[in-house]
Amino acid sequence: MTGSFDRYNDFKKKVLATVAKKAYEGKINENTPNEIARELHPYQRPKYRCCVYKEREITRERSYLAMGRCPDGSKPIPGKFIYVLEAACDDCNIHKVRITDNCRKCLMKACVQACKFGAVYEGESKMHIDYDKCRACTMCAQACPYSSILVSDRPCHRSCPTGALKYYDNEIAYINYEDCINCGQCTASCPFGAISDLSFIVPIINSINAGKKVIALVAPAIIGQFSKASLKQVYSALIKVGFSNVMEVAQAADITTKYEAEEAKLAQKEGRQIATSCCPAFVELTKKKYPEVYKNNTSDVMSPMGIAAMIARQKYPGAVTVFIGPCVAKKAERLLKKNVDNLDYVLTFTELAAMMKAKNILPIDCSEDVEVEQASMSGRNFCNSGGVAKSLNDYLGEIGSDVQLTLHAADGAQECLKCLKDLSRGKLKEDVLEGMMCKGGCIAGVSSQVPNIFVATAHAKKENATTASIKITDAVNEYQKINPIYRKDEN
Repeated sequence: MTGSFDRYNDFKKKVLATVAKKAYEGKINENTPNEIARELHPYQRPKYRCCVYKEREITRERSYLAMGRCPDGSKPIPGKFIYVLEAACDDCNIHKVRITDNCRKCLMKACVQACKFGAVYEGESKMHIDYDKCRACTMCAQACPYSSILVSDRPCHRSCPTGALKYYDNEIAYINYEDCINCGQCTASCPFGAISDLSFIVPIINSINAGKKVIALVAPAIIGQFSKASLKQVYSALIKVGFSNVMEVAQAADITTKYEAEEAKLAQKEGRQIATSCCPAFVELTKKKYPEVYKNNTSDVMSPMGIAAMIARQKYPGAVTVFIGPCVAKKAERLLKKNVDNLDYVLTFTELAAMMKAKNILPIDCSEDVEVEQASMSGRNFCNSGGVAKSLNDYLGEIGSDVQLTLHAADGAQECLKCLKDLSRGKLKEDVLEGMMCKGGCIAGVSSQVPNIFVATAHAKKENATTASIKITDAVNEYQKINPIYRKDEN
C-alpha cells in the first residue's frame, strides 16, 4: 500500500525482530513481553509518547501480538488477525467536527439552527462545540456559510472498506469482526501504529529450531522488497534464515491463469462475467457486501497460494508449509477448508524481514547459488494491478485461442467497491473483473517493504526478463494432477 505508515513503523519491526531473536535462542516465555518492554525502553524519559510507561505498555502489547496472542496476552479470536493496541490508539483523539478560526460568529448562527442536539454555542471570538452533546452528524458544517467548520476522519476509519473500524465512547478504536475482512488497510493507514496483525513468527521459528523441514512458498511480490538484492539473493537469505526449500508461488499462479481463463471463456459464451479469486480480501468483501455477485460471478479456481500449498504438500510430505507475502488477509484465507490441510502458516514480508534481522542476514550480501524452479513472466506479474487479468489473455494467446477477453482491473479498495456495485447492477461491461484491495497491487500490499513502488516495479521488470522464454503452460503441464477447482458452496 503506497504511503503505508506501517512500512516506517520502526518499533513494530524492532519488537518483531526482538521476538524472533528470542525465539531462535529458545528464550520465549510468559515474561517475554515485560523483558522486551524494558529492553527497548531502558531510559526514564519518554522519546515518543507522553511517558515511558505508555511506551513500555505499547511495546508489551506489540510483543504479545508478535507471539501470536491478543494485545492483552489472551488467546486470539479464531479467524481474526487484526487487533487494536489500545495504549497506542489513546493518542489519536481527534474530533470529527471542529470549528476553525475562520468562524465569523455571523448574525444568523446557521450552525446553531442546524444542530439538533444543542451542541453549538457562542464563545468570545467564535462558535464552539460541546462534545458531550455533539453526535458528529456534520449538519452544522453543511449549514456554515463560511465553510469554517472542518469535518475530518481518522485515517483508520476512512481506509476501512466495510465500516468494521468503529470507536468506543472514549474514542478508542475497535473492530467489529462481523464486518472485518482482514484486509489490513487500517493497519497500514494508522500514523500511530495502533493497529497491527497477529504473527506466527514464533511457531515457525520453533519448527526450524526443531529441525523440521520448513518450506517457503514465496509470493510474486517478493521481487523488489529487499532493496537491490536479486531474487536469488533473497532466496539464499531464506535458506540462511532456516527454510529448507523455496517455491515460487508464481508457478501456481500459472495454473490459476489456465483454469480462470477457461472459466472466463465459458462465462463469456454464456453471457456472464467472472471476478478473480486471487485477492482474499476482495473475495471476502464480495461475499459480505455483494453475496449474489459472490455466488454467481466469483471464480471457483483456487488462489495461487492454495495451489502452491497443495503442490508443496505433495512434494514434501510431512513438511511445514509457510506462505510468505505482503498480505494480512492471507492469514485468514489459510483457514478456509480448501487450504487448511495444506498450509500451516502465513508470514508477511515485515515478519520475514524481522527474522532476517534477528539472524543478522542482509539479502544483498547473500550469494546467488540457490536454484529455484521459475515461473512465467505472467505468473510473476500477478503482484501488479492488472497482472492477473492480463495473464488470462496471455494464456489464451499461448494456446492459439481466437477468444479474447475484455478486462477491468479494480485498483484499491474504493475502486473494488465501485466495480462490485456496477457488477451487481449489470453495469460492468468487461468479461473479467480483477479486484485488488491494495492500490498498486500486492507489490504495494499492507505488509510490503517497498518504499517506492516505481523503483520496485523497475527492479521486478529486470528480474522477470530472465523468464521471458517460460510459458504459462509449462507449470500447467508439470502439475497436471493438481485440481485447482474448489466450488464456493463447498468451502
